[in-house]
Amino acid sequence: MRSKLRKKEKKESLFLSGEHVERALHKKKLHEQIQTQIEKFNEIYKNKANKLRKKAEFHPEDLVWIHLRKERFPSKRKSKLAPWTTGPFEVLERIGNNAYKINLPGEYGVSATFNIGNLSPFLEDDHFLNLRSNPQPPIEG
Repeated sequence: MRSKLRKKEKKESLFLSGEHVERALHKKKLHEQIQTQIEKFNEIYKNKANKLRKKAEFHPEDLVWIHLRKERFPSKRKSKLAPWTTGPFEVLERIGNNAYKINLPGEYGVSATFNIGNLSPFLEDDHFLNLRSNPQPPIEG
């Protein structure tokens, strides 16, 4: 007798009343609204986070500076006053999306593959080259 009652209760519970359907639709609509708000705010956050990021892409034969990290170049970074970058070095090839193989001399004793975060472009500028030469102005007499 009890099993017949339970089967009957299960069948009745499968049929939803009008207010249950409305409630389910309201929850579904609410979830959709929340999902669109989450996507909107994620896009805003992404734009703010990427605002100051610069995309660097190097090609073979480009010249780059290498950032000397203490962990990777312990012999080159013994002092706070030592230069933090070295180079320029030539890019040999691109490895994946964010790594490059550099033409690095053997004296460094490390792998020639570097993450893009450790590289910065070498910009050759005649103005800066002339600053180093310190030319003498002609003396008129």
